[in-house]
Amino acid sequence: MKSFFKKFLLLTVITAIVATIICFIFSSLGKSGIMTPETSSLTVSLLGILIFFFYSFFLGMIVKKKGWLIGLILAAIYGTIAYSLAGTSDKLDLVNGIMIGIKVLSLFLGAIIGVNFKSKK
Repeated sequence: MKSFFKKFLLLTVITAIVATIICFIFSSLGKSGIMTPETSSLTVSLLGILIFFFYSFFLGMIVKKKGWLIGLILAAIYGTIAYSLAGTSDKLDLVNGIMIGIKVLSLFLGAIIGVNFKSKK
């Protein structure tokens, strides 16, 4: 159990660092005029989906069983926090709601695929 928490924390820190670097790069490109701010924002949103998928995928590989439960827990935590924050800041429109839903689905499916991928090897 102790090994799982170490791996979980390490994966979380690595994912946070990668996400921060990606956001910094694309926001810098948007501010400097190389990319339009709308394009950089869309790119960061799409890369966020991939980051969420790979985070839950690797977490599923670490857990090795009950990927649906891990995916459900991650999706429920993120969905609850994201919808409540978006709802309180009046930024919850159709596009943001769909993006949050896609990220929730990405977290759920990534953990399931990660567990199944690890069990095949």
